[in-house]
Formats: sequence, C-alpha cells, structure tokens
Amino acid sequence: FLQLFYSCFPEYLKLKFYIAAKSYAGQYAPNIVSRIMKENQALAKAAQFGFSSDTVAIPLSTVMIGNSLTDPLFQFASVPN
Repeated sequence: FLQLFYSCFPEYLKLKFYIAAKSYAGQYAPNIVSRIMKENQALAKAAQFGFSSDTVAIPLSTVMIGNSLTDPLFQFASVPN
C-alpha cells in the first residue's frame, strides 16, 4: 500500500512518515516498521551497486507504541485476578 501511495503522490516523499500504534497494534507495528527498514536498506544497497527500482524508500521518521500488547503470556501474568 505504501509503495502505491508514494508512487501516486510523490510529493509526500519529502515529508516524514510516522507510525503510531496502541494496544493490540503492538503486535503489528513492530513488524511493519521492521519491513519498511529492511526494504529501505535493500534499496540503499542496490543503489550503491547502480541498480534502480520502481520502489522508493519510505521516509520513516518516528514510531510510537503506547500501552501495547507485545507478549500476552508475559504481560497477562502481571494482571491481578
């Protein structure tokens, strides 16, 4: 989705991209951020060797995760009965 968005609206590439997540989104946000970072690194490495691509680096700036559910087995053990 993000690649399609930035290909349709390239003017937004000069703006910072933020990801904010709360509660159960703590299960998804870290994986999304990891994927964006890995793809950005792969694009940068390919560019060093002269390869070009239709994909663009996502201008990821900040990740905010509040009151997240990241490890239910660990977190629920601290909830009183």
